[in-house]
Amino acid sequence: MTCQAAQELILENLDGKVDEEQRIGLESHLTRCDMCRSFWEAQRELDAVLAAHCVAPELSSAFRSGLAQKIRREKKQALQEWLPDLLHFGGGVLAMAACFLWLPVAPALIFTVGLALTFFSYVLQTVFRFWLEDLEGL
Repeated sequence: MTCQAAQELILENLDGKVDEEQRIGLESHLTRCDMCRSFWEAQRELDAVLAAHCVAPELSSAFRSGLAQKIRREKKQALQEWLPDLLHFGGGVLAMAACFLWLPVAPALIFTVGLALTFFSYVLQTVFRFWLEDLEGL
């Protein structure tokens, strides 16, 4: 292991992101390399000093409940943004299924035309949606 790789692992190890194999290789390197061992000790001391001076703020229960509400609103908003796309896709699938059942035309032709029309109408819907969003920004 090179000293540069060892020093990168030392920094990653402070965050606990080193797996067992990497940790063993790092420990082996540290037993042989005085410079990296000094770097490791300096980083541990620095981490301890920083940890002693950085106290995480206490969060109130109102903050936690407000955060939970905001997450629920964002999930609901994401669903609302995707809902037209899902409805469009579902409508296209239902229309093709109806055509398969009731039209006296080859199913491959119905599928191809249905797929093309669904794609074309989806592109139009998307362009229209982006156009409306641009208008809202003005």
